[in-house]
Amino acid sequence: MIPRSRGGKNDDCNIKMVPEYLHRAWHQIFDNYTPYEIVEILRVLGKAAFIRGNSGRGRAWKMLFGDKTIEEVIDEIKKDWTPKC
Repeated sequence: MIPRSRGGKNDDCNIKMVPEYLHRAWHQIFDNYTPYEIVEILRVLGKAAFIRGNSGRGRAWKMLFGDKTIEEVIDEIKKDWTPKC
């Protein structure tokens, strides 16, 4: 999903219904990056780019992705967190 603050639309193509705690966890880790930016950063730098030195982010990562590999996380972001239209 593209954050509205970054030009994302407020329509069905750009809305993912998730529990509030997952929404907060996502933003705790990724701030307002787009899914496309997140994927590129993960490919180059791995998850340490997002969670290094922040135990809260580590817990949020575990909540969202469990023990998935970086490749599995990237696939999930591409499949489930990018706009569908």
